[in-house]
Amino acid sequence: MATPECGTVESENDIEATSLLGEPLHRPTFPDDVQERLETQRAEAQSAYAATPDDGDALLLLGQRTGATGRFREAIAIFSAGIARHPEDARLFRYRGHRFISLREFDSAIADLTEAARLVAGRAPEPEIPPGSAPGTPYTYTLPFSIWYHLGLANYLRGDFAAARAAYQQCAAFAPTVETLVAVTHWHYMTLRRLGDTEAATRILTPITHDLPVVENRPYYRLTLLYTGARTPEQTLAPDPHDKDKGMGDNQALMDATVGYGVGNWYLTNGQAAEAEAIFRRIHDTTPPGISRFAFGYIAAEAELSRLSGPYQ
Repeated sequence: MATPECGTVESENDIEATSLLGEPLHRPTFPDDVQERLETQRAEAQSAYAATPDDGDALLLLGQRTGATGRFREAIAIFSAGIARHPEDARLFRYRGHRFISLREFDSAIADLTEAARLVAGRAPEPEIPPGSAPGTPYTYTLPFSIWYHLGLANYLRGDFAAARAAYQQCAAFAPTVETLVAVTHWHYMTLRRLGDTEAATRILTPITHDLPVVENRPYYRLTLLYTGARTPEQTLAPDPHDKDKGMGDNQALMDATVGYGVGNWYLTNGQAAEAEAIFRRIHDTTPPGISRFAFGYIAAEAELSRLSGPYQ
């Protein structure tokens, strides 16, 4: 098999996706230092793969690092090449499914993530280690958690809240840490509220307290505190100096889209549709071009706005 290269992308321009509102979404760029780091890491992964083309881990790393640079379609092509050679590797379906979400191709994402869930069924949870990590590196997520989490997300964004609920129920079984707890609780709670099951939504908030040692998923933690009544919408929307910088160059825009969507959905499910729409429009209108327009919160706000103007595919 030939080594996947940039030239495998069908289009030679930098449009990666079309938004749910019909707008072209250009490949994100980053500050020079971040761009240089990401490109260096991708080049290292390309060299490692070229040296060991039969190594599924090397191909997976190349796909992950290609996606990290914003080349989502190229990353999908790499994962597809890997699936052709390693059809039983659930990780490849998991990561390709994630990138289909980035491209707003939810049906393809659901198909991949459903297959990934089938492949890991009955197996001991496998840790997800950051690409290129040294042996023994601590991990936050397991493979089944990430599969069910993204499957729930794809269904949520598609508007199939019943399917999202089923996925998040599965995901919650693989969420033993505070980081995973607040992430799945946020999306699960929103899903239950959209289904009108306020009793179940309230029940899953029981483990959420004001003193959880959350570091990575602070935006989701802030939102779950809103859902418990411990914070107001205004307090939740205020910048949090403890938010972890993801090192992608527009961290605040990522946080704003994430938290803003959650607050907007809170307004929506509490009968304040005008306030919700105002927040969704603000996310759409003020998020700068870049990686933030591929953030889950931004895509979710886009989905809400598309529903106001008609169905989307």
